[in-house]
Order: sequence, then C-alpha cells, then structure tokens
Amino acid sequence: MKYVQHIRGKWRVRIKVPDELVPIIGKTELAETNLPPDPRSRERLAIGIINRFLVQIDEARERLEAQRNAPELTLSVAAKAHYANTLAGDDAKRAAMPTREAMGVERERILKRFESGEIGSSQGPFTMINASTDYELMLGARDFYSKNRVRRLAVLRTSFASGETRWIEPAVRQYIAENKLDLAPGSPGWHDLAKALLRAEIEALEHTLKRDQGDYSGQPQDPLLIAPDPEPEFTPRRPMAANGIGLSNALSAFHKERTAGGSTLAPKTMDEHRNAVRMFSEFMSGEVAVRSITRKNVIDYKGALLEAPNRYTMRFPGLTLPQAIRANAKLAEPYATLAPKTINMKWLSHLSTVLQ
Repeated sequence: MKYVQHIRGKWRVRIKVPDELVPIIGKTELAETNLPPDPRSRERLAIGIINRFLVQIDEARERLEAQRNAPELTLSVAAKAHYANTLAGDDAKRAAMPTREAMGVERERILKRFESGEIGSSQGPFTMINASTDYELMLGARDFYSKNRVRRLAVLRTSFASGETRWIEPAVRQYIAENKLDLAPGSPGWHDLAKALLRAEIEALEHTLKRDQGDYSGQPQDPLLIAPDPEPEFTPRRPMAANGIGLSNALSAFHKERTAGGSTLAPKTMDEHRNAVRMFSEFMSGEVAVRSITRKNVIDYKGALLEAPNRYTMRFPGLTLPQAIRANAKLAEPYATLAPKTINMKWLSHLSTVLQ
C-alpha cells in the first residue's frame, strides 16, 4: 500500500509534506508508527491515517492558495499588526518619559548640591556639567523623542517613494519569522509585505506626532488598515474549563451510574451514546468541558449534521465530521446526507440524554 513502509521491523505510514506547505504545517513529513503486524488490521488502520494526513495537506494547500489569491487581505493583516505595534510602542515610550514631578525632584536635588557647596565653580566646569546631565536629559527627552520620529517619518516616506526597503527590513524579517511565512528576501511577495509595513508605520508615526499636540482622536485611513478582517480558517479548539468535567468523562460517569447495582443499559444504546459524543467533539474540534457548551454550539452542530454524509466514518475513514462534510461536498456525486429525523431522534436525542 502506498505510504506504508516497513522499517527496522516496524510498520508505519509516512507522507512527505510538499516544500511549499512546510511553513504552514510546521513539519517536513507526517508519520505514524507502530501499525499492527497483521495485514488486514494494518491496512484498515492505515487507510484512515492516510486519509487524515492527505486532508491535512489539502487544507494547508487551500490556506496557501487563499494567501496567494487574496494578497491584499494577507497584507492587510500584516499592516494592521505593524500599525498596532508602532502605536503600542509609542504608548510605552510616553509612559516611561520623566514626569514634571520627577523633573522637579531632580532640579531640587541639584540646587541643594549647589547650596551645600558639593558642586560649584571651585570643582571645575566638568563637575558642574556632570551634575546637571541627568536633569538636562530629562528636560530634553520628549523633544529628542519627537525629533527622532520626525526624522524616521521623513526617511520612510522617501523610502516608500523610491522603493527602498532597508529601513523597514527588520520589521519584515520579524513578521515573516513570527508567522512562518515562505517569503524569500527580494521576492515579489517580500517586497509587497515591505511596502505594506511601510504604509502602516508611516500612518502610525503621523498619528504619534498628533499625539504630541494632545490629539489622540486619529483613526487609520489607509485602505490596508481599514479592510475587513478575514474569517477564521479553522474552528479554534475550545479549551477545557479549569475545574469542569469533559464531555467524554461525563459520558463515562453516566454509563457507570446507569449500570450500577444490577441496572442494565443496552450495549447498542451505549455505543450510540459514545458515537454521539464523539461526533459532537469532532465538530467542536476536540474534547470540550460540559459547562462551556452553549445553546448556539448545539444549534450550529445540528446545522452541520444536515450537511453530513450518511455513514461518514465508513465512507471517509480517518476524517472528522467537519472534514467528511468538506470531502463529500467536493465529490462529483456527493453521498446522501443524514435525514432530519435521524438527526433529531438519534444523534441530538442521545447528546441531550448525556447532557441532562
């Protein structure tokens, strides 16, 4: 079977990740080891693993294509981040500036040293200069910071007009590294990103100069900074509540209670309970705390079930419920979806039983 290998006495599934997708997936290969030695069991398990890996690669390729087909959207995210970071840096710098009270204290300290004779003309000019250096720096800190920003703004405007990128390159390299982007220095995509960050910082610096006059009302105007944010590409995994019981643990406790003291619960019913919990957990992208489940979660889940292919675990082995829905939609002749009656009377009913 393709992708199945026998190495050093162990069977494993291994699929190499295409080079262009490595920055997105974060791995050079997808692998799972210790498959069973029995051929039939190994093949049945390998099919699901291979399907899961291939879907992961397809999803990464879709993300890459989305980035390529919507560069303005991607650049907008980068520009907004750099704009926000620039203003946040300005906030931090202003907060660290010496206050009038601190400057007054330093001035009084110097005057007392003069009055006590600790410093004066008899100690020489350098002693007097050294004694007042901190105070002079405090007095000039805001002016120095303002002039630096004026110079930086002028340089960036000139750079943007000429296509020069060296003044923004540190920010470009940092953004590429933090977001694991596959952009080679000097490539068209790299230059597009540099221009986006230049535009963002230019506007941010313009706002900081208005802040010097007490005007904090400025709002971004550049199209990259006011473009709508992209929709999330994947459903985020919901974290477990700190002290909340997980849904699968709640199911185990429920079954233990219902079968205690000689009571019985049909094995088929228990299996359907497990399947109902598994399907909902797949929809929620992982184990979820019972107390965090909302009415909207269940309503959205019902909507997903209406698009789910019937017997999806058999038709799309290894895929989760959301992945099977997407895979089915791509088929020329999609499989029939779950009937509303089955959804209400079986899967939602079993989930409701466990939650109650």
